[in-house]
Amino acid sequence: MLINERRFFHHVNLSLADYHQFNRILRFLPLNNIQSLSIDSDASSLQLTHWPYLSRLRTLRVDGFTINSEYTIAYIATLIENILFIRLPALRSLDLGMNNYGTCWPITTAVVPLTYLRIDLPRMDTLISLISTPPLCDTLRQLHVHIVNN
Repeated sequence: MLINERRFFHHVNLSLADYHQFNRILRFLPLNNIQSLSIDSDASSLQLTHWPYLSRLRTLRVDGFTINSEYTIAYIATLIENILFIRLPALRSLDLGMNNYGTCWPITTAVVPLTYLRIDLPRMDTLISLISTPPLCDTLRQLHVHIVNN
C-alpha cells in the first residue's frame, strides 16, 4: 500500500511487498521526498542499498522479524550500527517491533536524536545501555520496550 500526498510520496508503506515487488516499486518513488517508511525485512538487502537516498526520512518501521532467524538478528544489528545512524540523519522515530526477538543494541555513542523508539530487547542491561546512549538520554520522549523472558 502506498499513500500519496499532494502527488509526492511522503508516506510509503511497503511492509507487504516482497523482494521483487519492492524492487519494481522503488524505481518509481522519489526517494529524497519520503518522510515516513514502513518496510518488510524480506527485502532487506535491496533496502539497505537505498538508505543514502532517504535524506528526509523521519519515521521508519521495520516489519517481519522472526525469533528463530539468526540472519535477522545479524541484519538488525547491521541496520542499527551501519545504516540508520550514519546515513539517516533526519530519523527521529524508529519502530523495530516488540514481539519478535531480543535486539542487541550495538551502539554506545553518536546516534541520531530519536524521539520515539519501539524495540524488543534481550536483557535489562541492554536497556540500560540503550537509554544511556547519547543523545538518546536527552531526546527520547517515548520508549516502548519489551524485555524477552529467558
